[in-house]
Amino acid sequence: MAIEDRAESAVSYMARENRCEGVFVEDVAGRINLRVVGYQTSRFPSGEDPAPVPQEVALKAVGLTETVQGRLKIVSLRPSDYYQMDTSALLDGTFLWNTEILLALEDPPRGRHLAAIACSVQCAHDAGQAPLYYPIVIGPEQSADREDRAILYVTADVDLSELSVVVREQGSGRTLFEKDSSTGFIPARTSSRFILTDVGADVVDIVIVGETHGGRREVIEARLWPIAGN
Repeated sequence: MAIEDRAESAVSYMARENRCEGVFVEDVAGRINLRVVGYQTSRFPSGEDPAPVPQEVALKAVGLTETVQGRLKIVSLRPSDYYQMDTSALLDGTFLWNTEILLALEDPPRGRHLAAIACSVQCAHDAGQAPLYYPIVIGPEQSADREDRAILYVTADVDLSELSVVVREQGSGRTLFEKDSSTGFIPARTSSRFILTDVGADVVDIVIVGETHGGRREVIEARLWPIAGN
């Protein structure tokens, strides 16, 4: 993904050791750009005041192994923030994130403002199939038993009037989860949170539909690796 960094500064988006990270400029051209920005088992932890997050955060992408390499992305959910961290330096799906750049921001997002998502390197839409997203387990609980639930964050670059998420069983097409946003108005770059439960122990299909007040509609499809998958 091509990202243009802001005027050069210590926190501009750029390559940094084992990752790319920082604040950037986004070209907003009226595209809906509906997308999943988070698929995780819990929120990010908050650090001790005044730090918004700990100095290091351990992340584990469930399902990514030494033979299935992937990419991890962290974004800020606050509409006014243009912050992102990307890395492919995953060791058996695990990454230890040094948050020094995030903590150096003028107004760093807190743990509840961050979202993480991972996918295999073959998961791009242009690869001929829907992307496959892997759930992120955050912090020391990554070695503990995981609940059968996940947090899904969805956003768009324009105001939406409707947003819906449907999760279906592969093969049978049976609906496992379905939810519509009933607010009638979802501001641009505001992330909607969906708590996924009882979606099974296998890879599932997900369909997300966003519609504007002007009648424009965008549909995206993806696949989700199960929380307890290997």
